[in-house]
Amino acid sequence: MERRLSAKAFATSNPSIAKATADGGEFARCTGVADRNIVYLLQSEQHPQQHYVGLTQNVRRRLAAHNAGRSTHTAKHRPWRVVIAVWFGDAARARSFERYLKSGSGRAFAKRHFQGTFP
Repeated sequence: MERRLSAKAFATSNPSIAKATADGGEFARCTGVADRNIVYLLQSEQHPQQHYVGLTQNVRRRLAAHNAGRSTHTAKHRPWRVVIAVWFGDAARARSFERYLKSGSGRAFAKRHFQGTFP
């Protein structure tokens, strides 16, 4: 049986939340970790109301792919910038958090906790 965590549980049980920028920013400090499961939130620079949530092991490479138009879901709203990246040591938790952020309550959570990044 899959255990679901509340928004508060995600936020408090994962202290490795790091703001990230396209050039790495604070996130660059935790890229030496061998097993990276990173949930990231992008915001379109031309259409700031457009956001995208994804899961990757390399945020810089994934951002470059989004900005190059190699993702059908993000190609028409490029360029993108990284708003936040959350590192997880456990791949299952990362997938669960990504799914959560794509849900209605997850979007509300992101809007509340990542203020200033959502319109």
